Amino acid sequence: MQQETAYKKLVEGIKNAQSAYQDVEDTEKKLDETEQDIADHQKERYEKRIEQIEAENLQVFADTITNQNLEMIPLSEFPNQWDQTEIFNTPPQNL
Repeated sequence: MQQETAYKKLVEGIKNAQSAYQDVEDTEKKLDETEQDIADHQKERYEKRIEQIEAENLQVFADTITNQNLEMIPLSEFPNQWDQTEIFNTPPQNL
């Protein structure tokens, strides 16, 4: 009986390890996709001549999607700002 219990615990431990390994692989894949999305965005921004913006101090919550509605201005309106980054600072909030 003790061997059977030990075997079940071993099998459960292996399944947990496999699940954790899969979680790591999934996270790495998401990071790769995010890096590609960023590269694609930078290329598109350059091709369309849209100014770069940076948002700072954004709050991030697990399992929550937040939209930051930042207006991107075509550089044709401000051609001298092609290499300028506009920074939007988000003040801390008590939620």
